[in-house]
Amino acid sequence: MALIVVAEDQAHIRHVLTMWMRKHGYEVLEAPTGRAAYEQLIRVSADLLVTDVNMPEMDGIELAGKALAACPSLRGVVVVTSRCDQSDIVEQLRDPRVHVYPKPFSPSQLLREVEAILGTTPATGAPSAAMGGAAS
Repeated sequence: MALIVVAEDQAHIRHVLTMWMRKHGYEVLEAPTGRAAYEQLIRVSADLLVTDVNMPEMDGIELAGKALAACPSLRGVVVVTSRCDQSDIVEQLRDPRVHVYPKPFSPSQLLREVEAILGTTPATGAPSAAMGGAAS
């Protein structure tokens, strides 16, 4: 089962993201700040980080950059933002594992993005056959 860290300072959005990912078979750790998310990421072997950009203590851009450098297990980062300068975010991070996703977002579309990044099948969070795993 893939492990996702969700970093979002707005409790309602964090809850929706977490609930949606868990409902579809992913293990999720929540963090209300960038610093809390980074501390979790360096303690566990997370597969994916989903982060807002504007957060207290450490913004999502800094978090993504540090996480990608320090966490070899990360297969991707989804940066969720309402900012208009989404291409600037991609340029700042310069990593093909970074995916910028606009707010407001559709949980089902975001889930498809997560499945594509992780190569998992819907509703299980398990590796797909195409990724060398068997879906359960």
